[in-house]
Amino acid sequence: MRRFLPLLLWLGVGCRMPDPSIGQKIQLPTNAEMLVTSSAQLWPSTTRLINGIEYTLAADSDSRVVFISTSSSHFRTPEGLSINSTLEQVKAAGGQGVIYEGGWHYYACLPSGWCAGFYGISEKGGSIQVRQPPRSSTKIEFFFRR
Repeated sequence: MRRFLPLLLWLGVGCRMPDPSIGQKIQLPTNAEMLVTSSAQLWPSTTRLINGIEYTLAADSDSRVVFISTSSSHFRTPEGLSINSTLEQVKAAGGQGVIYEGGWHYYACLPSGWCAGFYGISEKGGSIQVRQPPRSSTKIEFFFRR
């Protein structure tokens, strides 16, 4: 085994784990937190660090991923966007028009299948308030797919 250890270490350098995908089977912790993944939709979720990017994964009763999100500054969409990108850049990358999903968030979907999210609600003084639609200069706050 000692002879093979350097080879195994060498082979492991630079290897990437596959990015999470919709439909992938995962194991959720028994005390999984519930995550709002759309208006009036809750799924059990877990957080995973994959290739240096923290993802939140929500899964259905068959333990299949139904929602993936990240707000990691290390994440880039295939279009090259990050959370430092703006709505204007989303549109320039072929993003669709902004959608407001009542009781959830604003978002614009990209050709890659990722959606750029902009928080649509906030809590202030114990009450939930709807935020204004994002402007062209508004920075992306998270990415998701479902």
